[in-house]
Amino acid sequence: MATNDFVPVIAAVVGGMLTILGGLAASFMILRSSRKSEKRAVFRSGLEKMYMICTSLQNDIDYSTFKAAQLAEVQKEEMNALRLVHRPTREINNTATFCGKLSFLTFSYFPKLEPSIVSLDIAINKFKYAEYLYYLEANRTNMKPSSEQYNSLQLPAKTVIDECRKVRTQIEKEIKRFI
Repeated sequence: MATNDFVPVIAAVVGGMLTILGGLAASFMILRSSRKSEKRAVFRSGLEKMYMICTSLQNDIDYSTFKAAQLAEVQKEEMNALRLVHRPTREINNTATFCGKLSFLTFSYFPKLEPSIVSLDIAINKFKYAEYLYYLEANRTNMKPSSEQYNSLQLPAKTVIDECRKVRTQIEKEIKRFI
């Protein structure tokens, strides 16, 4: 009879221990899955930011080439009135800010995209230099730039836009991988 009295106690203790172990295991699994989903959300957010930055960079380059085209079309008298010779510093700062953010996100989260970002950064620097020479010549001569000068700005701009498209395509592939 004594063993029959301990069977319910042993069953209760074993059941309690199994319940505690099950609760701990479930908590651990839930915590692990939530950490994994949070990590994926952070990476996806980074990819989306990179995509938006590439789009903004492309728009900035398009705007810059539009302003350069506008400058090439105006006459000397109109140039002084419109003050298109000087590129607003806001645009230069935006491009630098975009490049910095893009580089930071790439090097922090997505190192395999680094070669593409480096080539994009090189293309942007070449465009900025060509644009600087373009506006410098317009300022120096105080005349509208020649068509050769305008065309010399088009190749770096096209290169930047192509590099932006390449990077955006790679980012799209990474986003699809995360979905």
